[in-house]
Amino acid sequence: MIMIDGEEEFELSQILQHRPLKKQRGDSNIQCLVKWKGYGPAYNSWEPESMIRHRAPDTLSEYWDKVAAEQEVQATQPLTGSDSGLAPGSQSGLATRRRGTDRGSLRHITGKLKRKR
Repeated sequence: MIMIDGEEEFELSQILQHRPLKKQRGDSNIQCLVKWKGYGPAYNSWEPESMIRHRAPDTLSEYWDKVAAEQEVQATQPLTGSDSGLAPGSQSGLATRRRGTDRGSLRHITGKLKRKR
């Protein structure tokens, strides 16, 4: 905590994440989860981006640079392996099913058995 103009001000340590918010009058439509210097995670709070831009513009710029770099890395990585959500050995994101397997219910099978007797 620091003193500015005789008032206590909390010092921003880090921006952890952001979320969209419905736009209110004059407010930014983004909130940022802020970690405060000298305080534990229980004191993290969601603050309007406009407040952070006014009080800690360098920290905000660094955060958005980090977000952009992470998105760029994600965009260049192919969707393969366990992170892709695809079945092992699958070449596409389309689920495959053998024709007729959805008709293999117990009732359908028992009906066939009864007819064969």
